[in-house]
Amino acid sequence: MEIQLATASINNVDQNTQKEADIPGENENKNDELVIDIREMFKRPKIRSSTQCHIYKVLHYLRKWNEEAYTPQVISIGPFHHKNERLKAMEEHKEIYFRNFVERSEIKLEYLVDTIREMEKIIRGCYAETIGGCLTSDDPMAGEPRADAVMLYLLLLENQFPFFVIEKLYFNMQFIEASPNVKIEHFTDLLRTFQIPPPCKRPYRGYRMIDLLFTATQHHDAGVKFEWCFESFDSDIKFEKRVLKIPSLELSDPMEVVYRNIIALEQTRYIKEGYFTDYFIFMDLLIKTKKDADLLCDKNILFNCLDDSYAVEFMIKNLNKGIFLINMRNDYVDVSKKLKSFYEQRPWQRRIYGTIKKRIF
Repeated sequence: MEIQLATASINNVDQNTQKEADIPGENENKNDELVIDIREMFKRPKIRSSTQCHIYKVLHYLRKWNEEAYTPQVISIGPFHHKNERLKAMEEHKEIYFRNFVERSEIKLEYLVDTIREMEKIIRGCYAETIGGCLTSDDPMAGEPRADAVMLYLLLLENQFPFFVIEKLYFNMQFIEASPNVKIEHFTDLLRTFQIPPPCKRPYRGYRMIDLLFTATQHHDAGVKFEWCFESFDSDIKFEKRVLKIPSLELSDPMEVVYRNIIALEQTRYIKEGYFTDYFIFMDLLIKTKKDADLLCDKNILFNCLDDSYAVEFMIKNLNKGIFLINMRNDYVDVSKKLKSFYEQRPWQRRIYGTIKKRIF
């Protein structure tokens, strides 16, 4: 539009517009600058999206429910939060760790620099947003952070570094050797891999959703027995012979951070493979009141490290806020249908439990 107007003002012979055309070529200069800027843009190297790793920022509709759960508070290893002033004090410690790494691994510094430079374009292509250069700070750190806090913030989705770089430089990945079909993109992805079934055992996913209309206490009143599974998330939720077996879950403030970031990863990278998210959807449907939380805690399905049962109920509900579902694992859908059928076929059982509760309470 600006170029068209400039051309018109130059070519127009009308007396009213000739004065504007005789003014020193302000419009031409602006156009020349724009053309130069565009040409310089074309000269810049293209940042292609990496096929080896994808690192995203947490979606806004998830972040708004708990900002701190997605933001590093102690250390930044990725570029998204590198300029955070609160994290600069850790830069000196990162340098110490780096020196120890070089000395321990006996890798030449020249090799490290050359390796990173060779992979720079691929590394930049891993991030969902354009990143600038890396800066360091000489600010001393007032005190040594707790190791568990550092480890926690190395698991945040927005605080990641491509895993293939770590493997290239120095890393003994026995897990990868044992499972060659598993591809790890970063630490958050690694943690998710440990929490879901291996690829060969992952249940089929379809577009049917869980139809669980009754809560844990309602099912219990109908005669359902609850048992916890010793295994991790890779074990299935099963309902057999009136027994509902559910993998156990620790509820604490640090674990909420872990859960939220794995769910956020599935909402971006694995939107059609939300096996980790499925579990929390199922639990959210079971837990509607404090009594539901108490029941599952009594059965050792939930390990409550929070203040009280209300906090358990609140955490489960908030973990699922803003979640977008495309599909669901079919075995969970089948379990929910079996539970619903079992509940609806035992009205007398529910009446007996209701009478007993009224007399006791």
